[in-house]
Amino acid sequence: MLNLLILPLYLLEKLVIDLDSQWSWFPLAILQGGQMCSRHNPRLIYSTGGPASAHLAAAVIARRHNIPWIAEVQDPLVHGDWLRSKRAFRIFSWLERFVCTRADAVIFLTDEARKRADKRTGLGKRGWAIYPGSDPAAMPAVTYKRGQFCSFAHFGSLGGSRNLKVFLEALGQVLVECPALAEVIRLDLYGSCDYLSRNLINDFPERRVIRDMGRIPRRESLVAMKCCDILLLIQNTEEFSAETIPSKTYEYLHAGRPILGLVHENPELGRMLASLGHTVVAAADPEAVKNGIKCLVDEWANRCSEIPHKPSPFTTVAAICDLLEVADNIGG
Repeated sequence: MLNLLILPLYLLEKLVIDLDSQWSWFPLAILQGGQMCSRHNPRLIYSTGGPASAHLAAAVIARRHNIPWIAEVQDPLVHGDWLRSKRAFRIFSWLERFVCTRADAVIFLTDEARKRADKRTGLGKRGWAIYPGSDPAAMPAVTYKRGQFCSFAHFGSLGGSRNLKVFLEALGQVLVECPALAEVIRLDLYGSCDYLSRNLINDFPERRVIRDMGRIPRRESLVAMKCCDILLLIQNTEEFSAETIPSKTYEYLHAGRPILGLVHENPELGRMLASLGHTVVAAADPEAVKNGIKCLVDEWANRCSEIPHKPSPFTTVAAICDLLEVADNIGG
């Protein structure tokens, strides 16, 4: 009943303001942050997250208390394939300029995101790119053993333009050219699927090839990562994909298994994977994906996939060291 009562106000807010759902808490965040500054006398304000309201609150707190401020932008505030209203675009463009002008340093999770924000705002030397990485110590101590099948494993949600369409089209071509591989190849899915991927799975001619594991606890998924034959990474096929790296990438890199990366117009991610010996193909090109599948299956058949891949340098410790360097540079 309460939801029904506030629904008109919610719709009015979306029509008039059209901001993220978290925007309304930033005045209270300013109040709480100000109290914490008075109590603890911090040397640095650090804001991080997708919602721009977090950075707006940090800007006010930093200015009131005359404290250096670092803003970490996790997702591009403004990007090319904008689907929201023109009003929202103007607001978020202003917010991006505000953050990039007022913050002492702005952290981006890819260098491409930093470059594009710099072109829009004149960010200059206050912009930094730091890969967040992941913790290799979180990976369970299990040893890969080659099994009966060559399993491609995807972890995480499938939805929107990150779906199985191109991969299944490529896999179907592989099985048409070599039907015997239906006895060898398996696609294991860990996580959730939207209706599109679910329909693609149900319509796939060789349904037995696909094994839907559903959602499993995190530790079990990490064990499965280390035990599968090939990790499947699928990127969104949208313009902002050029500025983002899926967070699952960093866990994949610490699993020590070969990765087939379906990458969309993102040379930065492509170089990251290729430099550590993984396979990179165009996410929208079924022929390229088909060749990648065949190459990796051949490596598995020749036991080449049992050779450990190069260790990943993208760790949380490395990211923290880079952040401390930024803080030192601004005198935090």
